[in-house]
Amino acid sequence: MDGIMHYEHNPPHLYCEGGKYFITGATYKHNRYFADDQAKENLLYSIRRGFLDKGWALEDWVILDNHYHIMVDSKENNEFLKTIMNSIHRFTATWLNKRDKKLGRKVWYNYWDSLITYERSYYARLNYLWYNPVKHGYCKYAEDYEFGSFRERYLADKTYMQDLKASFPWDELDVFDL
Repeated sequence: MDGIMHYEHNPPHLYCEGGKYFITGATYKHNRYFADDQAKENLLYSIRRGFLDKGWALEDWVILDNHYHIMVDSKENNEFLKTIMNSIHRFTATWLNKRDKKLGRKVWYNYWDSLITYERSYYARLNYLWYNPVKHGYCKYAEDYEFGSFRERYLADKTYMQDLKASFPWDELDVFDL
């Protein structure tokens, strides 16, 4: 096999042990299923748990009302990303539908992943992830948005985060986003 998994109606997924992946997950028809804090917290818990249970590391994340971006490290684990993502999406859809009394409602559309192979690409995608709430008008400054990893990193080392933003611009990246 060529190391690429192909699924009907989905983009190809390249799996690599010890790889870093930039992942975007999108809700069905861009519905804002994660507009409230409780839903965002539940999704974050599911993402953290899903990757931790399979030995992967969640490095950075941002959750918006109808999509999320995460950066993960497979930590030389051969557990397929598809298994982890299906588990996260299944759990959060079940929880949301039970909470909203909408059993059977389709919550997730799909997810897109990119295996990161270059340092510049890694940091540009991190900046894209970190500044996504600003791009979508959730806040004026990324450090003000509480449902992303940027705030914690910024509070720990403001100068370093500002240097990363200047050194690895994200605004010219061609990344699927809503």
